[in-house]
Amino acid sequence: MTMGLRSNRRRFMQGLGASLAGLPFLRSLPSQAAPGDHPRRLIVFFSGNEPIGKSYWKPAGDGSEFALTSLKPMMQSLEPLRDKLTIIGEMALKTREKETFGAGHVGVGHLLTGRTVSPYGSGNAEFWGGGVSVDQFIASRLGVNALTLGARPGGNNGNSRISYLGKDQPVHPIDDPLKAFDKMFGGLGGDDPEKAALRARKKSVLDFVAKDLEAAKAGLSSA
Repeated sequence: MTMGLRSNRRRFMQGLGASLAGLPFLRSLPSQAAPGDHPRRLIVFFSGNEPIGKSYWKPAGDGSEFALTSLKPMMQSLEPLRDKLTIIGEMALKTREKETFGAGHVGVGHLLTGRTVSPYGSGNAEFWGGGVSVDQFIASRLGVNALTLGARPGGNNGNSRISYLGKDQPVHPIDDPLKAFDKMFGGLGGDDPEKAALRARKKSVLDFVAKDLEAAKAGLSSA
């Protein structure tokens, strides 16, 4: 393995490990939906300027043939959920064809909104998305607060924001671990039995993730 490939593999594993480590936290968050509802989750992962080539994830078969093929190595952990998977790729971003403000990063604002962006320098807008993003729309319909996190999310402009409450209303990700922790675990003080039970559940999640991170460290050291 060349140094370049080893470096890319290490960076990918680090990024993937960080994103997967956050999934148990999502399960621990109190739902604001009606009691008795089954949990419904939507996770959107975005990495700008560093796309993962389709050769690493695209199955060998399409449609009914998908069930007869093997998942790529990087997706093997999803094998038990194969009958629930729908893998979509190479989608055409039709709104991008109507964009008048150039190519490249301007298209980021289209990803989850399906709308053209605001022009650079129009008031406080800097290529902000032109409408609500699908993640925020779904969260509002389910009655939950979307948790938007980021690691080095880049400049404060539309080139690095995919989540929107509405036209020119970007949701800036939390990139401070302490603030993210407070967002997820704050407000659990006091002797209320319900809060005590929630604290216990969140502590068990922390213990679980701590073990996972230790295992990930061991894997990264040999990557």
